[in-house]
Amino acid sequence: MVTPRTIYNHTIIPQVSWFIAPTVALVEQQFEVISTAIPVPVGKVSGSSEPNQWKDAQLWRQILASYRIMV
Repeated sequence: MVTPRTIYNHTIIPQVSWFIAPTVALVEQQFEVISTAIPVPVGKVSGSSEPNQWKDAQLWRQILASYRIMV
């Protein structure tokens, strides 16, 4: 889980970077490349990921708290 940290008495809230791809194949490709190249938690969302589950707000909160990069 990504958690806020304090530097010089300032709370730093982790941010999430989003990479958007037009096809499921490109999502898979970008996920593999990014997760191999960058040592941070990487998640992915695509049309093949059972789209109805993405209506759940609790799931989104968990995703945003767990990953630094989303594809």
